[in-house]
This record gives sequence, structure tokens and C-alpha cells, in this order.
Amino acid sequence: YGRYFQNIPWLREYVRPAVLIGEVGITGGVVLLGMYIMWSPWAGSWQEISQVVQRVFPVGRGLFEDKVANFWCCCSIFLKFKVVFADSTLKIASLGLTMLALLPSGIHVLRRPSFKTFLLALFNISMAFFMFGYQVHEKSILLPLMPASLLYLFFPREVENFVVIATFSLYPLLKKDGLPIQYFCCLAGYLFVSRRCSSLIAEFVNRNKRSIGTEDSNPLQSVFQVLRIEVLTD
Repeated sequence: YGRYFQNIPWLREYVRPAVLIGEVGITGGVVLLGMYIMWSPWAGSWQEISQVVQRVFPVGRGLFEDKVANFWCCCSIFLKFKVVFADSTLKIASLGLTMLALLPSGIHVLRRPSFKTFLLALFNISMAFFMFGYQVHEKSILLPLMPASLLYLFFPREVENFVVIATFSLYPLLKKDGLPIQYFCCLAGYLFVSRRCSSLIAEFVNRNKRSIGTEDSNPLQSVFQVLRIEVLTD
């Protein structure tokens, strides 16, 4: 209906904000419904809810654990944050640095919304929480790896290097669990497949530049369209 009413000149300036508000409202309603469904098993008791919150946000366990490769652990070699500063001060500092680190990507994706900038914002914001968040575990690096894997079509070599560095940061944890051999075998297999895939993707993109379009378009959708055209042509 929004497209129909936009053809009426005197309604055009009112329809787009109304449609946008409606879409945001529907998205927010779906998110709230999902949150209610997830929290419904503990909704009957405030004590159970507080226990879940304490496990989701374990701020009582300190600034970081073991050998997590973030800002606080690396800088603690030179400055013992846990000894010099109180926990309340570290919580405020962690919150401030995290918000400051994610702000540029948030502004960028709002000013230039696209599939590429959205994925970059997901990656940068998740990295901001990993680098400067309070009580970060080694396995938290898996969260930035999720949007990074989708950025492989844009930056194959950079994503490949990031995956190697991110998984290497998990090595102390894997060694503690007795998995160093499995780690090196999986890493070698990943590098072999990644190098092969990157060359195939580069060849495919160069062969179908006109069909895939600009870099801000959705490469997944464009690739599937090209594959569908090739199948129909054959």
C-alpha cells in the first residue's frame, strides 16, 4: 500500500515516514515476542530471572579470565588493572570504551545502509565488545567470527587471516582441553579449503562482473542469480 499511496503527490511526504515507523514497529514487536518466549520458562520467579541475568552478565567474576586476547588482558602486562582500580571503576571504563569503539560503525551503517556496511557493522561492534567488554571469555571471539565469515565474499584474504589469528587466540584453552593436534589439523584443512574457495570466487566474480553488480549489492543474492541464469541457459 505504501507504494500505491506514494503515487499521490500530496500524500507522498507522509507515507514514507509512516511506512518506516510501521516496519520498525513490526520488527520491534517480533523482537519483543522472541524475548518473551525465551524468558517465559523463568518468568514466574524474580529469583530465577536474577540467576539467569547473573549468568548472562557474570560481572562478579572479574574483568577478564585466563589468557583472553583483548585490550584488558594485553595491557595488564604493564598495568595491573585489577589491583590498581576498583571493580566499579573498571565497569564504567569498560562500558565507555565499548560504546566509543562501536559508535563509528553504528553511525556509518545509518548514514550508508547496505548489505556490506551492515556486515561490517556487525563485525566491528562484536569486536568492540570482545576487545573492551567486561568479563570476556576466550570463546567470545567466536561471535565476531560469525559476521566475518559472511564478509568472506568481500575480503577473502583478510577474513582468512582473521580466522587464523582468532583461532590461535583459543590455543591456550584448546591445549588445556588436550586438543592441540585437532586444532592444527582443522587449521590446515581450513587454509586448504579457503585458498581454493578464494581463487574460485575471484574467477567467478571476474567472469560475471556485469551480472553481480556493485560492491554494495548483496553478493550472495547476485551469485545465486548468476548461477540460476547459467543453469537456465545450459
